[in-house]
Amino acid sequence: MKNKKIIIFIICIIIVLLGVVSIVLLNKNDGKSNTNDEVIKSSGIVRSEMGTLKDLDDRIDYQNGNFKLVFNVNSENDQINILYNEETIITTDYNHAAKVRVNLYGNLYIIEIHYPMAQCPTLSLFFIDSNGNPIEQSEIENSVSRIEYFEDVNKIIIYKEECMPCDGCNKKYTYELKGYSFKLISEESDYKEELTEVENDSDYSYYSFNFNKVLRDLNDSYEFNINDYKLK
Repeated sequence: MKNKKIIIFIICIIIVLLGVVSIVLLNKNDGKSNTNDEVIKSSGIVRSEMGTLKDLDDRIDYQNGNFKLVFNVNSENDQINILYNEETIITTDYNHAAKVRVNLYGNLYIIEIHYPMAQCPTLSLFFIDSNGNPIEQSEIENSVSRIEYFEDVNKIIIYKEECMPCDGCNKKYTYELKGYSFKLISEESDYKEELTEVENDSDYSYYSFNFNKVLRDLNDSYEFNINDYKLK
């Protein structure tokens, strides 16, 4: 029992550190029985490993099994060279400073390059298969302000947001992973920053609650309604 309590406590700490909580609500069924087949999606769950965001000052080495990447800064050209097996496969801007994160999501390695010196939150995304081949995602356009991953429904949400007020500039894009490609599911310009709907069908609704937008310390609370449900 003591070990179970420790495990539960660790899981709670991890969720708080991530800053994003997923909320799944079962919808009313109008006489249908609530079986597992009705609730669980048949598309399967992708495997993911989220990396750590690191400052790229000169060089970063990344390795996962036999998969190895090297990030080198070319200060003279203000560029980043990404190497696989000592061969440059991607060259992109450095912009005088950058942070790098590598995530394994399904069959793809997703590279995030964050630019902390940009006026608005800005990151570039690159996609590589397990053999070190860059995979172009024709439906995803840079630049991006932030990205969220939802492996249990095979989806990512990408935000393109301006840090200054403007008309119609903020947009949210939801993509579903199919093989090596992300397919655009929806594009929205009217959404809440703290609460976003990831998926919805006749059996359940799936929401992401980004509590970093509304909770600043442990004494804060937040209440909101989703259909017939009141959550705090």
